[in-house]
Amino acid sequence: LDQNKKCALTGATLMLEPNHALCLSLDQKDPAKGYVEGNVQWLAWCVNRAKGDLELNDFFDMCEIVLQHRKEQRLSL
Repeated sequence: LDQNKKCALTGATLMLEPNHALCLSLDQKDPAKGYVEGNVQWLAWCVNRAKGDLELNDFFDMCEIVLQHRKEQRLSL
């Protein structure tokens, strides 16, 4: 309820439909701490899969690298 049925990292509306890319998936913000109160958030399944076992800052760094590479590729066309 705190997340208003939205993915914590993308803001996408989460689905209950199994096998949907936006199906809700429980994530550990810091995998070293486990599934404990204050260390979990709801993500879209596809986002959680991409995040894997990364800590949030490492995931954000990875996303920035991907976006920067995409931008450079577009500029070289």
